[in-house]
Amino acid sequence: MSLYSRVFDPSHWVNRIAYVLMLTILAALGVYWIGISSFSFDENALRGVAEVVTIIFWTIVFGIMIRDEQRQPEGQLVATGIIPTRQTLPMILRGVLWAVALASPIALMCALLGGEFTVTALRFPPLVVLAIVISSIGEEVLFRSTVLRVLQDRFGSGWAIIVTSVLFSLAHTGNASASMISSINTFLIGVAFGTVIAVGGSIWVAASCHAAWNVLVSMFFGAVSGHDVGVSWIQYVPNNASSLSPLLMGDAYGVESGLLCTAVITISLGFIRHIVVVDPFVTAARYRVTFNRERSHENPITVMESMK
Repeated sequence: MSLYSRVFDPSHWVNRIAYVLMLTILAALGVYWIGISSFSFDENALRGVAEVVTIIFWTIVFGIMIRDEQRQPEGQLVATGIIPTRQTLPMILRGVLWAVALASPIALMCALLGGEFTVTALRFPPLVVLAIVISSIGEEVLFRSTVLRVLQDRFGSGWAIIVTSVLFSLAHTGNASASMISSINTFLIGVAFGTVIAVGGSIWVAASCHAAWNVLVSMFFGAVSGHDVGVSWIQYVPNNASSLSPLLMGDAYGVESGLLCTAVITISLGFIRHIVVVDPFVTAARYRVTFNRERSHENPITVMESMK
């Protein structure tokens, strides 16, 4: 393949990654401009702007990944792992249970090691919760849909999972109160999510776990990934008299900056084969894409001779 062909080949792995990242950056700049422009409005008009802007941005990211698949010579939308199939609902349920399984032992250990859970006024604004869910799914789409799949095809699953997990962790280092432990935990959960998606094909087990985790943590522990998103119900109040509380249960960043979270994620990696669900529709679609793409580059005479 000539240099010219590689530069303009939409299926080349470098071009695919460059395409989705470039459009994502442009989308981020666009919604940032919308957010800045909104400051000219009064306080009442500003309510919900951040959530709406967040939803718009991640919806655009969904569209970018789908558009990238449409650009492929033999692209099939199901192959993205984003389009729901008959397997999606069971995957979502499994992902939610995974999030509960991760959060429950942390809550139990927090109660045993000091501190208490206090009932507060229920704050569950629908638009905020929707923004949390959409952004959680959007992060899985951005880091572990096209990018993971392209790297997996080019370098293998191991390198693809590591690279996307490092990028995922680095993307969270700018959050308020981020620390070494929070970065390690973000990398580890990225490895878990990446493994589930690389093996299963679909994003939905990881995406639903990610979304459910963010909602649960914000409701019961307050901050999630350094942000107080304004959702609460039963809030954990740590025992400040213990010097181990911030180390084990996290600080202002949230429980994701504590060693308890590290332990829970690490243990879950040992059971990852029981969490993975293979989506046969995605697997079949990707096989057809690869097969048809390879056949399209073959010499027609050779193909006809092989069919005799």
